[in-house]
Amino acid sequence: MTELLAAAGHPRSVLTISPEKHPLLAALRAAQPEAQWIHLPPGTRAEDLPERRFDLALLLHALEPLEAGQGEQLIARVRDLLAPRLILAMAAGACPANSLRGLGLVHAGDSDDGAVALWTWDIATYKLTPDWLNSRFWAHPELFDVYWW
Repeated sequence: MTELLAAAGHPRSVLTISPEKHPLLAALRAAQPEAQWIHLPPGTRAEDLPERRFDLALLLHALEPLEAGQGEQLIARVRDLLAPRLILAMAAGACPANSLRGLGLVHAGDSDDGAVALWTWDIATYKLTPDWLNSRFWAHPELFDVYWW
């Protein structure tokens, strides 16, 4: 998890939805002391989220108290409106993997005992540019009389 946070750079503002005494939360705060941390309790619904942007969102066991549809709404709102990067840690099987993939999340791994699943989403790597979308597949007027296809 700390590797994922390190890969996220140095966020200036972080939204966390997690239990207050989560052991990972203290470690992450110590790793990024200069960041502004906004903490919300697990079970926070999408309509209860703040209306400002954050550099990073951490959802640590935030989906377990919610119904499946509410959890998907929470992820979608955070992803679409609040943060360009999202890290989700939850109990394995708390939300179907296909639903998370459908929301654009990428499975980053599981804990050693398999009890916790880790998912990420980053707008910078969400949609890769396809190979066909480059200049060599488009018309080149300077080549019109050179090549005959």
